[in-house]
Amino acid sequence: MTWDLYAIRYATNPRRLARDNFIAASGDPHDAAMPMDFFIWCAVKDGRAVVVDSGADAATCAARGNDFLRCPAESLAAIGVDATRVE
Repeated sequence: MTWDLYAIRYATNPRRLARDNFIAASGDPHDAAMPMDFFIWCAVKDGRAVVVDSGADAATCAARGNDFLRCPAESLAAIGVDATRVE
């Protein structure tokens, strides 16, 4: 029972600091750049597709200060998955 698992990057934030990830307090010497990428996860097997994390849209990414790279639904289409049919 093997599934293909896809991690598809849809957003990034090269401006994040360690404190944005709750790792260091402001002024802590460890509070340095800590870029973060954001992914949707999709498992595919025998015509079935299960999305584990559906990601966010452009407006949500903008509100969070993230750089939106691609629409998660369009990203699924690029791997042959119809976003309207996922479980």
